[in-house]
Amino acid sequence: MSTLPRLVSRKANAERSVSRLRADSSEGTGCEELESVPTEKETRAALARAETREAGIKAALAPAVAAREGARILVYGRTRWGKSAFARHLVKAALDSGVAGTVLIHDPKFPDHAQYEGIAVSELSLVGVAVQAGSVVVCRPPMSAADAAHAARLLSESGERTLLLCDETRRALGGSQIWCDGKNPDGTPGERSFEWICLEGGGLGASLVLLVQRPRQLPGDAVDSAQTHVVFGLGGRSLTYLVTAGTVPPEAKDTIRRLPPGAFCVFGDDDDWDGKTYYSPE
Repeated sequence: MSTLPRLVSRKANAERSVSRLRADSSEGTGCEELESVPTEKETRAALARAETREAGIKAALAPAVAAREGARILVYGRTRWGKSAFARHLVKAALDSGVAGTVLIHDPKFPDHAQYEGIAVSELSLVGVAVQAGSVVVCRPPMSAADAAHAARLLSESGERTLLLCDETRRALGGSQIWCDGKNPDGTPGERSFEWICLEGGGLGASLVLLVQRPRQLPGDAVDSAQTHVVFGLGGRSLTYLVTAGTVPPEAKDTIRRLPPGAFCVFGDDDDWDGKTYYSPE
């Protein structure tokens, strides 16, 4: 058993001890249809009518701000279409708006460097120290997504408004529509922290942001609990799935299919689409 020094709110004095989580990550299975790339004319037209990235982020965070609870945001899009750049600005906005006081980012994409600024840690036992030193902690390999989720849960339960961002959501999955939950040192199942954040954590200020390429692989509780869906360019079976599932209204399908890199739409859980598109440069 490993001890996480002061893995609680920076305002608290208590200390927590937790079991070391171990989990095997899944790269996911299946393949997507080849996506069409927007023409130059479509790109110019999309960017001409797009609103600012800041306006889109404000729309994505609006339900959490209004309810004064944690945010649950799903960000869909093809690879290299701007999800990570958008997420970096979303993190800052969540901190500035008070939606989160601490952000944990699971960032395993590149083995030699991090995509996000913050205090980098590679072991669960170091998260507590990092949280005391700064508001953004970047969890790097070999630390698993299950470890990051467990730390986010402990922080939220201690009173710290905590946002967990998974840049590569497939690493948080143990299979299609199954969370990759942690394991105790003796091999028994660990706490189901992703499920807790989705279903119970919002009221305690726990937030979850997932960056997704294949929406069909998401567990149902992630989709059902989402307040907002941010959609970058998609096509093929993934876009058809989102329309069929009711996440994307049919009238937005052609717009999304033609979105150039950096452009996105925001959809609420219950509201009709307002027809707006946004642009996140970089």
